[in-house]
Amino acid sequence: MLRLWDLRLRGRCVRQLHDHGGAVMSVAVDAMSTTAFSACEDGALRFWDLASGRCRAYLPGQGGLEACVLMDAAGTTAVSLTDGAHIRVWDVNAAAATSRHSCRASTTRLLSLSAAQDLSSLVLTSRDASGVARIDMWA
Repeated sequence: MLRLWDLRLRGRCVRQLHDHGGAVMSVAVDAMSTTAFSACEDGALRFWDLASGRCRAYLPGQGGLEACVLMDAAGTTAVSLTDGAHIRVWDVNAAAATSRHSCRASTTRLLSLSAAQDLSSLVLTSRDASGVARIDMWA
């Protein structure tokens, strides 16, 4: 379950979003707080309309845990990262993947994903099987 909190109202929960069937691994929200993008432990992704609390789009898992999601400030583009080290770029309005990128084959443990506000560049940190830290960047 996701909970939407209004921090201006002393941290009051203003909405609960119930459609996820398992633990929510990651959530991203656009700058205007109108759309959220979430990843569940079952690999499913969801786009949410925060005003109504309704799920706008359900995207079933593609094999592997969706470990992290990001969204640009405008709420038009989103990114998801699987534990299999695949990055997908999403068109939020169409709820469709526009591209897919794979990380190095030696990546065994994903540590973090970060991006520019407009998602024009992404940085992924990971470790390989021998414990060596790696940084991958897409621009």
